[in-house]
Amino acid sequence: MEHNSEGLSLDALTSLEELAAAGRADTATPIAAHRAEICIRQYSDAPECDVIIMFRGRELSLRCRDYDEAVKWARIECKSYKAAQGFTVERKGALMAKLAAAAWRARASQTWPVAPSASSMEASKPV
Repeated sequence: MEHNSEGLSLDALTSLEELAAAGRADTATPIAAHRAEICIRQYSDAPECDVIIMFRGRELSLRCRDYDEAVKWARIECKSYKAAQGFTVERKGALMAKLAAAAWRARASQTWPVAPSASSMEASKPV
């Protein structure tokens, strides 16, 4: 049986190399699953844009005042998350209609307190 300089047999060394190669293949999969995806969501009826970062199953949204600011933020996020593929741009429809509908739903779901009437206030005063 042949041995290398560290005293390991060549058969053992070959199996260690195979295990190391298999280990690298297994660890590459979870790292690939944690890749960040960055996109700019641009709306047709408003200058505002959103920078969307999708990472580990979560989504982070940054509202920017215009497309130029969104591009700057998207580049910063690409560098910080090491996203080599860069970012994508999505063009969406009416932002203002979506915001108005959300505001209407929020208003409709709220219950407003009823102001007490003058007669009930007089009846509750101590004499």
